[in-house]
Amino acid sequence: MSRSQAARREIGLLAAFLLVLSAVITGAANAAPRDQVLETLGKVSPGWSDLGLEARVNDGGSQVVRVGDEVRYVFGAKADAHLTVLHVDSHGVISVLYPSAAYPGNRIAAGLPNSIPAGSDLALEVSPPMGREDVFVYATREAVTLADLGLSDATPLAVVDVADAPAFAARVAEVLSARSGATGANVAAAHVPLRVVGRGDLDMTKEDILAYFTVQTRALRRPKIDLQVHFDSGSHVLDQAARDQLDQMGMALQELDETFVIGGHTDDVGEAEYNRELSRRRAEAVRGYLESRYEIPSERLRVEAYGEEKPLEADVSSEARAANRRVEFELIR
Repeated sequence: MSRSQAARREIGLLAAFLLVLSAVITGAANAAPRDQVLETLGKVSPGWSDLGLEARVNDGGSQVVRVGDEVRYVFGAKADAHLTVLHVDSHGVISVLYPSAAYPGNRIAAGLPNSIPAGSDLALEVSPPMGREDVFVYATREAVTLADLGLSDATPLAVVDVADAPAFAARVAEVLSARSGATGANVAAAHVPLRVVGRGDLDMTKEDILAYFTVQTRALRRPKIDLQVHFDSGSHVLDQAARDQLDQMGMALQELDETFVIGGHTDDVGEAEYNRELSRRRAEAVRGYLESRYEIPSERLRVEAYGEEKPLEADVSSEARAANRRVEFELIR
């Protein structure tokens, strides 16, 4: 068993807290539900300013993390408080996190930073999907339980899928509003934006892809994965970096039996119809490569063209546009 697999197994056995799993659940991934979630969670009005709530990832330096990196969420405050921590991935899936069981009721003690996960011998590993992620941290004088949020205490992983995420965010806001009091002095808030990128030359390895569809599906169905397959501007010809990434996908597909839709995506540069056709040609180029080099049967790979309609990151920065130029592999149930 590899170190990564051992870490995942150990994490799965820890019932003391809930983990970040950047899961892509059923339904089409699109910007609208995620935007609703971010707007709702961002509107919570904190008034507990003297709490001094702090939240950071790792050492608090870079807000960019790579797939495969270890990551730790660290929280601190000047007084005792109870934490509610929500992680929103690039598709809009919400995961509810818990700090160490040493702090009953998600309690954080004054002057004693708490973390997810606890201890120095274990760290979470960053997993797909890539793109923009947001962590919302709320501190309250009175604990917010899973039951308060409409989740079962018996749920091993508190994850809310894309379709239900906006309604869940509204419930969180309602519960926090009830806790806040007339002046809001019972609630503090912090927000940590993150960007998840590939490992480097390769966005994801064969092992990452297999784990995405197999190891981590013990708790969750994960039907979609995004690859940053690189093309020259306006071209559907695969460059060497694209072929290297697709080699990883091809080797993974040889060990999987399922059928996939290859969804082509572009950034927002150019006319919409041109981008739709370009995304189709790119998806077909990907399918052709996998069929010819890895002998993946054509009936296992279908093509869809989305153009610029479903961005992972809905802004016009060069980083966001690069993230939106991708090929999405969606598992057909």
